[in-house]
Amino acid sequence: MVCTTELRSRYRTMIGVVMYIAMTSSPQSLFAAARLARALGNPSEEHFTAAKHVLRYQLHGAVPMVYRRSAGLKIVAYVDSDWCMKNSTAGWCANIAGGPVLFASKKEKCVSLSSTEAEIIAASMAACDIIYVRMLLELMGLACEGPTVLFVDNQGVVDLSRDPMSTTSMKHVKRRHFFVREAQAMGEILVLPVASADNVSDVLTKALKNPRSGALCRLMRGG
Repeated sequence: MVCTTELRSRYRTMIGVVMYIAMTSSPQSLFAAARLARALGNPSEEHFTAAKHVLRYQLHGAVPMVYRRSAGLKIVAYVDSDWCMKNSTAGWCANIAGGPVLFASKKEKCVSLSSTEAEIIAASMAACDIIYVRMLLELMGLACEGPTVLFVDNQGVVDLSRDPMSTTSMKHVKRRHFFVREAQAMGEILVLPVASADNVSDVLTKALKNPRSGALCRLMRGG
């Protein structure tokens, strides 16, 4: 179907609204919003219909985010990546006081040749945002004690973040994608393993079915 100027204009307006709501009050819908945003240049009626479904969910089906003073100001972060044939999608989120303050769903800029490579790239992207939040809290007089725990469901990433290893499958990876290793060496981040079933950031990298999707969304929102 040929994309008309009117359809492109309506779609871009719709995606602008969907992205704004996802970034401010509905992190669980960020993956869908980010994927739909990739069609801004040549959307179809199917894209527009899908965007309306996401907006309807955001306005009527989403649950508010919950923050609890009893949870404290300790940052707890999760990161994940889907390994696909082309550019993988990296997703990460960080909770403070039990609720999300940092979340993202972004397309990686390079093609990964393995799931471990895709995950280490995502972990380094997440590390940059986590360090920013730590600096922001420090400027507010709420400096973090100790490193921020970053949970990842790939044991290879946990090993690579601690010790430089030269393997055939990783020797081509650029140094900037190992930033998470430097962040851990500086004491900013501590990478720990987590079961895939408990990785909250999974909802930011792929479409999931209930009941798992609902359970992870509740954990992300602090419910």
